[in-house]
Amino acid sequence: MEAVKVGEKIKDLRQKDNISLQELSAKSGYSTAVLSQIENHLVSPSLGVLVHLAKAMDVSIGAFFGREETEPFTLIRKGEEHTVSRFASKEGVRY
Repeated sequence: MEAVKVGEKIKDLRQKDNISLQELSAKSGYSTAVLSQIENHLVSPSLGVLVHLAKAMDVSIGAFFGREETEPFTLIRKGEEHTVSRFASKEGVRY
């Protein structure tokens, strides 16, 4: 499995949206030096940093890992609930 290059993905997304390092710095609160180090794989960003960058760039954190934004989901309306047993317990969880 190929390693995910988070810094490279951040840089690609930033450039795609025509956001400069200075603009991202102002939005995220991280210095341009730190952002440059992340993008050039000199430092590994913590989860907290990734969360702040995702908010500043208006993307999901999954975007940094190549995950599509349109993952399938299930909508369950009131009255259509059903019990799901994750660990084969008798009670399960009602959704």
